[in-house]
Amino acid sequence: MPTRIRRCRMIVAGLFCIIMTHACALDLSTDVASFNVTSNSMSPAFEAGDTVVAEMHVNPNRLKRGDIILMASLKKDGKLWPKRIIAVTGDRIGFHHGRIVLNGEYLDEPYVAQENNLETALKFDVTDERTVPKDHFCVLGDNRDHSYDCKDFGMIHRSHIRGKIVSVQNRRMLSQKN
Repeated sequence: MPTRIRRCRMIVAGLFCIIMTHACALDLSTDVASFNVTSNSMSPAFEAGDTVVAEMHVNPNRLKRGDIILMASLKKDGKLWPKRIIAVTGDRIGFHHGRIVLNGEYLDEPYVAQENNLETALKFDVTDERTVPKDHFCVLGDNRDHSYDCKDFGMIHRSHIRGKIVSVQNRRMLSQKN
């Protein structure tokens, strides 16, 4: 019986991805793809095993703070990393006691669980703000203590952005329904 339930859950997840892909494909200017999440760098928003649907070849000029994007791995291994846009061109950004200071004010980040931000809070206390250069973004994982992101490699150029996540099929939500 448990195997049958798991199989049903996988079918539902697959159908969801197919339906979302076709729904998004109706907009002819949109190219969509689904991806299996392989790390917990964006926890609690989504975790390893979840499936995300992304609009590919997105215009970086249309991206805004809070959007979750897929960026090309800086390790040049062909992987895509999900990250949240924290700051855009011209923004001033800094860290104070693990909190982000954006344009002189603390950024409200309800998507970051404090237990995922303890090491980062101790490690990063940058009192001098940096301005995001033209055509660049500051991107971070929601699971700050376990995310390789701008605090490690700096701002990313818009050419590293491959897509914008538009939907998440959360594995935990499926298991709670049955």
